[in-house]
Amino acid sequence: MTQNSTETPSSINERLLHLLNELVEYARNGHDGYMEVANGINSAAYKTMFAEYALQRRRFAAQLANVITEMGGDPDEDGVVDAWSNIRAVIMGGDHGSIFAAIEEAEDATINSYEKTLEYETMPSHIREIIDEQCSHIIHAHDRIHGLREAYRKQNHL
Repeated sequence: MTQNSTETPSSINERLLHLLNELVEYARNGHDGYMEVANGINSAAYKTMFAEYALQRRRFAAQLANVITEMGGDPDEDGVVDAWSNIRAVIMGGDHGSIFAAIEEAEDATINSYEKTLEYETMPSHIREIIDEQCSHIIHAHDRIHGLREAYRKQNHL
């Protein structure tokens, strides 16, 4: 996204705050979603992995909320982003392949939001570094979940 030269510093700041608040919501939803999976899955190894991802997302949300506050904004507590809305039903089914696929889909949406934010050209470099680092970790988690889903499919001949 290229900013229009008629944008004022105030409108640029407001746009960036909006994008950052969206990332906070994705991180919060990721925390909640991963916690639901960790609490609902029967594998101890997966429970640990998903709980770790949940804690990571909580740290991401807090870090982004701090950036928003430092910019003079207010971390939005009532966002509507919910990439994890179907996770509870998938967990109830108990099929690891479906759980991995649902997580991967939620992570796709999260990555898209991070990439959209990184396209914002007038972002201060220290904020860009935070977002880029978080995005890298999310991509790593996504790729790990994708690998688990593929291994599950092969193991079960799906």
